[in-house]
Amino acid sequence: MQSAAITAGWRSAFGDVAPIGHLCRRALPDRWLRIHNLPGGRRYPASPGDYTELLSRQNAAATTILGLDAQCILFFCDFPDSTSSKLLKLLADPPQPSWLPELAALTDAYEQFELGALAVTWKSGQFDGVLRARADDDVGPLLFANLTHRTAFAPYDGGADLFLASPQQVMEYRRRWSDWLSPRADQL
Repeated sequence: MQSAAITAGWRSAFGDVAPIGHLCRRALPDRWLRIHNLPGGRRYPASPGDYTELLSRQNAAATTILGLDAQCILFFCDFPDSTSSKLLKLLADPPQPSWLPELAALTDAYEQFELGALAVTWKSGQFDGVLRARADDDVGPLLFANLTHRTAFAPYDGGADLFLASPQQVMEYRRRWSDWLSPRADQL
């Protein structure tokens, strides 16, 4: 996919916000739901069992909202410290990234990074290395988006921000994954 098509698809599905989880959370609060990786909202895995739980939750949530074998765009930030090169090494045969300066310019810090995008097919388990690296904060912000369904999955080091097509879907998944949600009033 070309940069212009990716940018147009993103804007059609999500508006004028950069495809970065915390920015989308602020811009799209009625479409946002956060899940935690571990029971009790623990942030960091401390054992192999914690990584198993983390990957189970993240794969279940991503597959549910993105779709199995769904064509997606993987957005990522390329910082001068080369965190994206780590991301690209975790992917099997990564295609050449598309660079999205128009979307990066929607952030206050766009001079500090480049925003890249890769066309990928979401398959449960296929991105476990990427999800684990993101949970360990070894790679920078990333977001998987199914532009056709208007859904996105943005893992971070304590869980994942999910962006759904409608507030009704948010309520449906809030009920489904109630044990994975924060008890805090702000849902963080």
